[in-house]
Amino acid sequence: MGVPTLHTERLVLREPARADAPAVLVFRGDPRVQRFNDEPLRDVAAAVAFIEHLRADSAADARRHWAITADDE
Repeated sequence: MGVPTLHTERLVLREPARADAPAVLVFRGDPRVQRFNDEPLRDVAAAVAFIEHLRADSAADARRHWAITADDE
């Protein structure tokens, strides 16, 4: 089924995309942010692999993962 795109007045909730990798690396690569989560990501390639994992979960109807962005992006 995939992840539908939802719009609010200020936000867009959508499926994560490979282009999101640099932004994902900012927070998923920070050891302090990740201290209660998985190991920090080390580079953009690892962030892309992480996003592909999220997309595979959604494609298999295992879970839904959302990217949240400002509506003006």
